[in-house]
Amino acid sequence: FLVPFGAKNADKLRSISIRYLLEDEVDSFADTVGKDGDPQKLAEARTKAYHESRKIARISTPLIKGNSKIERGFKNGDQRKYFVPCKSCGEMQVLRFQGTNSDTGEAFGLVWETNDGVLDRSSVKYLCEFCGHPHTNSDKAFMLPRGEWRPTARPISPDRRSYHISGLYSPVGMFPWDACV
Repeated sequence: FLVPFGAKNADKLRSISIRYLLEDEVDSFADTVGKDGDPQKLAEARTKAYHESRKIARISTPLIKGNSKIERGFKNGDQRKYFVPCKSCGEMQVLRFQGTNSDTGEAFGLVWETNDGVLDRSSVKYLCEFCGHPHTNSDKAFMLPRGEWRPTARPISPDRRSYHISGLYSPVGMFPWDACV
C-alpha cells in the first residue's frame, strides 16, 4: 500500500513503519518541521524496523549549489553517472552540455549555429568527447539503451548509491537537445 504525506507533517512522519521510502523534491523540504527537526531524518527513522531490507530513494532537482540536500546526498554516495557510447568510436562518456577534452584540448558537448541570433534547430549536434563525431538528437535511440551506470567515487558507506542524470539524456520524442540549447 502507499501512504502519501507531505514533509511538513511531523505526526505523520512518526506514525508508521516504512520499508520503502520515496522522498520527492527533497531540496524543497523545510530544514525543520516545527520543533520536531529534520523531516528527512524523521522519515528515515520510520525505516529502522526494516533495517536489513529497507530502500530509501531521495529524488530532486538541485536548487542552490552548496546548500542543496540532494547534492549533499549525491556526494555521500558512490556518485553514479550514466555512460553512453559514441556511435563512431564506441568510447563510453557522460553527456555534458559543453566541455573540453583534457588530453586534446578539443571542445565536446552540444554545438549549434544561429542565423541573426536565432537558433538553427537543425544545426544542434552533440560532439563526442573522444573523436568529435557529431551526434543528432535521434542518435540517442542508439546511445541510451547501450549505456550503463558507473560509480565515480567511493561512498561514505558501502551500501550507499547515488545517481545523477541531466536532461541531455531525455529519450527521443521527449526533451530534445535543441530545447536544451
